[in-house]
Amino acid sequence: ELDYLDGAVSNPKRPFAAIVGGSKVSSKIGVIESLLEK
Repeated sequence: ELDYLDGAVSNPKRPFAAIVGGSKVSSKIGVIESLLEK
């Protein structure tokens, strides 16, 4: 599962969509910024 996820995040097919869950947005900002760079 982690190998698949790594491939999907490092070389995503376009368009790329991500669903990020959780109650605190502040804890997700780093993840979102990381995804925007890709």
